[in-house]
Amino acid sequence: MTPTTLKKNQEIDALKREHVIEINDTIKKFEGLEAVMKNTDLDVNDIEEMMARALGNESSAVAPHSSTTTHVPDDNDDDEVYIRTI
Repeated sequence: MTPTTLKKNQEIDALKREHVIEINDTIKKFEGLEAVMKNTDLDVNDIEEMMARALGNESSAVAPHSSTTTHVPDDNDDDEVYIRTI
């Protein structure tokens, strides 16, 4: 076995170990979410928000809801939508 092949195999092994650690962490997060969902009265939006946070996708389509913005209808005839921050 050449030194280059040995180094390459060591790098592959290290990546495999890192992947196993990441998978185990994700499994633990899902187990925690399952326990919370079984023990509380959460609605679908709460569950989606928790799943997005557990997966690290806070900026995805399933984002946490904000209570600091309000839809303000426009009195003009065009179809623009304005958002006002409180």
